[in-house]
Amino acid sequence: MIFFVHWSSSDVQYYKMESAQMYCDECGSSQKHTYRMYEKRNKSYSVVTTSTDRSVTVTCHGCLSESAIPKEQEKQLVERYQKEILVNQGIELFQQGEYSKALKKSKKALKKDKSYVPAMMVSAQCLIAMNKHNDAKKYVVELIKIYPDDEQVNHMREQIASTCGF
Repeated sequence: MIFFVHWSSSDVQYYKMESAQMYCDECGSSQKHTYRMYEKRNKSYSVVTTSTDRSVTVTCHGCLSESAIPKEQEKQLVERYQKEILVNQGIELFQQGEYSKALKKSKKALKKDKSYVPAMMVSAQCLIAMNKHNDAKKYVVELIKIYPDDEQVNHMREQIASTCGF
């Protein structure tokens, strides 16, 4: 006798990402709308697999209808929101003193977009907090090119100047 064992589970999480004033076809007026990104994580066991499906919808605050958005716009927003979520998670971890975990989050965002400034900022701050000034220098150099007069960027430069020769 042969038995086949299979289980699966799904976990859905959503993030409220941003709001905008726009016209709603459902209620026929200009209303505040909120974009939400959904992440559905699917796990199954027969052969262990994990996948994540992401989508973005927009919800009208007037009539509370939730609508799909055009696929190309959805693709662009998913990419942007993923980076924002990773950086925000990194900031939370940084504030908790979890510098290496925060660095992983910011580096994951940088893999999606190597010139994503918020992720460069978090990466530099984490590396400075971990006393890895030489590693932080590459981010600080790039940030100075983009924001030469920024107080926070110049503070990071001062923090590593003595060990990296700025």
